[in-house]
Amino acid sequence: NPSNQFLADFRKGLFFIWEFWMAKISCVNLLTLCSVVLGIVNDGTLGVTAALHGTAHPNVSTSRDDGGYADGTEDCVCASRSSSLGVFENVLSLFDQEMELDPENFFVDTNHNMEEIFRKAKTGMNEFARTVKNKKLDYLQMFEYDPFAVQPDWSAVLRPRSVDEVQRLVKEHHDSAKTLRVIGSAHSWPQGMYQPDHGGSLICLDHINHFKWKEDLSEITVGAGMKLGHISRHSYFPFKISDENTLVYLLRQKKKAVPDLGGIYHQSVAGFLLNGCAGFTNKHSIYDSIQSISLIDGKGTLKTYTRSDDLNDEFYGVGVSMGLLGVVVEITLKVVDEFNLVGSQVASVAYPTKPKHRYHLNSALDVFASEDSNGRLSLESFFDTHEFARVTWSTQPPVNKIVTWTAWKETHADRERHPSMYAPNDDGDFVFQPKPFTELKNWHQAALHLMFFHRLNNPPPYSHIQRRVLNAAMEAAEPNIDTRKPSSKTGIQEWWDSWCPAMSPDYEAMDNLLPVKFTEIWFPKNESARVMKLLKEYFASPENREYLYSGNFQLELYPSPPCDFWLSPSHSFGVLKAGLNYMWSPKNRDPIRTFAPFWKLFRDNSVPFRFHWGKYKQPDSWAYTQSQYSKVDQFLELRRKNDPKNIFLTPYWREHLVGPEIRD
Repeated sequence: NPSNQFLADFRKGLFFIWEFWMAKISCVNLLTLCSVVLGIVNDGTLGVTAALHGTAHPNVSTSRDDGGYADGTEDCVCASRSSSLGVFENVLSLFDQEMELDPENFFVDTNHNMEEIFRKAKTGMNEFARTVKNKKLDYLQMFEYDPFAVQPDWSAVLRPRSVDEVQRLVKEHHDSAKTLRVIGSAHSWPQGMYQPDHGGSLICLDHINHFKWKEDLSEITVGAGMKLGHISRHSYFPFKISDENTLVYLLRQKKKAVPDLGGIYHQSVAGFLLNGCAGFTNKHSIYDSIQSISLIDGKGTLKTYTRSDDLNDEFYGVGVSMGLLGVVVEITLKVVDEFNLVGSQVASVAYPTKPKHRYHLNSALDVFASEDSNGRLSLESFFDTHEFARVTWSTQPPVNKIVTWTAWKETHADRERHPSMYAPNDDGDFVFQPKPFTELKNWHQAALHLMFFHRLNNPPPYSHIQRRVLNAAMEAAEPNIDTRKPSSKTGIQEWWDSWCPAMSPDYEAMDNLLPVKFTEIWFPKNESARVMKLLKEYFASPENREYLYSGNFQLELYPSPPCDFWLSPSHSFGVLKAGLNYMWSPKNRDPIRTFAPFWKLFRDNSVPFRFHWGKYKQPDSWAYTQSQYSKVDQFLELRRKNDPKNIFLTPYWREHLVGPEIRD
């Protein structure tokens, strides 16, 4: 039809003009960003990254069809990433040269309008991200190598292919009294979990990934080295695995699930459980699913511990043991039927600092209240009310934002409220249509990486411009709040998805793009109001105001139910978990120094707490840690029995748990 052809050509012409004009606008905004914030990309940069687009990374090999692993060390990505690092350095150098910038003095105090700097920086961050996304540049290839990560010599890591081989290695280390530690997925703080410089051997169980279903599909037994879920090529774990060799994949194939997972799922099964990790709920616990654990003790003996009604049984000492009792090789989990989650994320003002802020408070939660009032729940009640929940607080005054993430198992009412949740397939059957939760995309993570690593990587105190730019970056990374006019409207994202990845909203986070440092403190949940009051007062005090403005901190708050395992941080009572995290670079403040004031804050105010085993902890804290666990003596006695020559014990664990009085 000639008229239809004319309309089609006309639409194509309009589309071409629109694309050309948007590209022009994007370039202008991108240059604004360069001159104000990042100093990263110009036309030369785009030329370099465009040349990268569509090329496969030379060090990334594909998995074998059978889901196995490549032999030898050719599957170790860490062997050589210098080419992509060189590209990045050339791009950064080119921009600095053309813009006549001195990288060492990029931000200096001037008489610039600070509000304008904030606005341009925030706009520039988003425009940069949008340009990279729209041009489909493989920008992430420049970040294949993280020169700042503390990593072991992966070529020297032992990788046994069978349980018998693990036994042989343990016996050899027992006979020689040489230390042996296990690497799961390299997610935890390395000095804590496997301490690369401890002088002993490191063992990775990535080949111990067998599985066996119980006949009625009520339980699955898996090798301890199996990963929970997909591992990104941007994680620190260097060995390639197939998604089909993960617990989540196996469960979904049988329409099964586990009741709880953490915010990410690229840990190994044993690594996740042995460190006491947990998710965003005080209604469910994966630790209730553990039926048995098999390990090889320090003498090379294979032992199996089975769940018992007796809470003094050694089974409850093994479940959270950080590799100090032996090398765990197999775990049996009770599974549940798969389920879908429905949820929402709401962004709101944390507390009013301006009159208009009263219109933008969260109508359901007062995170600083000690009790429910005026229809708003206290933090403790909020977590008790919701099946799955998390609260994040961006503490910087210009950001001043609370983001609540809540989820619940799908109900009939949800299906009626969201008709698009199910749609008919070709056979006429109605099939679930996921609408996934979205957080930071890859391109936004890249922008934040460039911001904090290459233009805001000096230690505090910062200049005024640096502070405003940093706050703008934090603001741009968070969901938006509609603060343009008085209303109760807030930034809301509604979503629904399968149990996994829905239970792990941070699964897209990439370790080497966002090398975040964590300390995670677990408090009795009845201390929630006092904890939040202390934090609010701490950040509001004049002596800490510069510290607050300068930091790229974010505080994460989530609950966990009581756990029966002796060294679980939630042993005997439900907890509020407060995770303080910040993006780290080598020129920034040392993480221990950064977190120390918060540990001291709670110690000085006699608030009892326990540390997450896999994250930063107070140095030389073994005495305090022992005082917080009623079963610690039983655990230490079991440790002495299982490891008489201390082959699983490193100086780190002497300092943080076991103490100096060790029987050699």
